Amino acid sequence: MNKQPRPTGLRNRLGGAIARVSWTYLIVLIIFYFFLRIWGDDWWLATLMLFGPIWVTALPLAVLAPTAALVSRRSLVALALAAYVAFFLLIDVCVPWRPLIHPHRLTQHLRILTCNVHGKVFDGPALGQLIEQSGPDVILLQEAWVARQAVAPFAGDVRWHWRRDGELAIASRYPISSAEDFGDPRWSKWGGACVRYHLAAPGGEVCIFNIHLASPHTQFQAVIDQKSDSTEILEEHLAVRSQQSQKLSVVARAQGGNMMLGGDFNTICEGSIYRESWAQFADAFTTAGLGIGHTYFAEGAAIRIDHVMSGSQWRCRRCRVGPDVGSPHRPLIADMEWIQTR
Repeated sequence: MNKQPRPTGLRNRLGGAIARVSWTYLIVLIIFYFFLRIWGDDWWLATLMLFGPIWVTALPLAVLAPTAALVSRRSLVALALAAYVAFFLLIDVCVPWRPLIHPHRLTQHLRILTCNVHGKVFDGPALGQLIEQSGPDVILLQEAWVARQAVAPFAGDVRWHWRRDGELAIASRYPISSAEDFGDPRWSKWGGACVRYHLAAPGGEVCIFNIHLASPHTQFQAVIDQKSDSTEILEEHLAVRSQQSQKLSVVARAQGGNMMLGGDFNTICEGSIYRESWAQFADAFTTAGLGIGHTYFAEGAAIRIDHVMSGSQWRCRRCRVGPDVGSPHRPLIADMEWIQTR
C-alpha cells in the first residue's frame, strides 16, 4: 500500500516564515524601546509616541505565539524575549516583588491618596466613598480649583486638617504644621505647582510634597490637529517640564530621606525627564504595584503619569490605582512604611 506524502513542505515553509517574523518582531521592539528611551521626553515625535497607546506593541503576540506553538516551536524563544520587552520594558507591567523580601516593621505607617480631580468634573461623593473605604491618612489633590466641591468630603469632619494653596489641596489626619509654595510665576503660561507640607504625625514630623507639573495635553492635541508651530510649542513645553522637574527634585532631595512626593507629574517612567529628575526617588507603584497601573484615561490614552515617591527612609508596602471618581485621572493609593529609626 502506497503511503500518502505528508504535507511537510507547507509546514516547513510556514514555520520558516514564522521564525523570520518572530525574530524581526523582537528586533523592531528592541529598536523601538531604545528610540523611546533615548528621545522620549526630549524630541516631540518620540514624546508623542511615549504618551500614546504603547500596548499595541504586544498585539502581534496574540497571533504569533499560538502559530509558533503549532508550526515553529523554536520561534517561541524569540517571542518570549519579545513578550518581555513589550510587557516589562515598553508597557511597564509591574510586579511587587520588593515588599516580599522585606518583613513588615512595627513602625509608623502612612497611607497616601493622590488624585488630580480635574476641576469641575470632579465627583465629590465618589471620592468621599473611596476615602471612607480606603482610609487614607493624607490626601493630595491637584486642580482642586472648585473649593466647594473639593472640600465636600472633609468639611465639618474634625478628623481632617484641610488646606488649599491655589490649585493644590491637602487633607491630613495629622496637623499641618507648615506649608511652603515652590511654584514659579514664570510657569503660569504652562501650568505647574508645588507645595511642601510638614505634618505633625505621632511618630515625628513628616515632610510631603504635593506636585502638579505642566500638562502636555494641549500641545499634543495641537500636533495631532497639525496646527502651525505645534511641534515647536511642544518642544518648548518639554523644556519647561524638564526645568520644573529639575528644580523641584533638587528641593525634594535637600529634605533628605524623610520626605515623600505625590501628585500629577505628567511624566512617564520611561521618559528622559523622569530618569534625570525623579528616578533617584523610590516610585511606589514601580516597587509595590501590580500590573500596568494606568492613572490617566482620556481620548484613547491610558498612561501612568500620577506618582507617589519617597526618600530612602520610607518604603512602599502596597500601591494600587483606585476607581473612577469623575476625573480622567484615577486616584493612586500607597501604603508607606517608615524604615529607619528617628
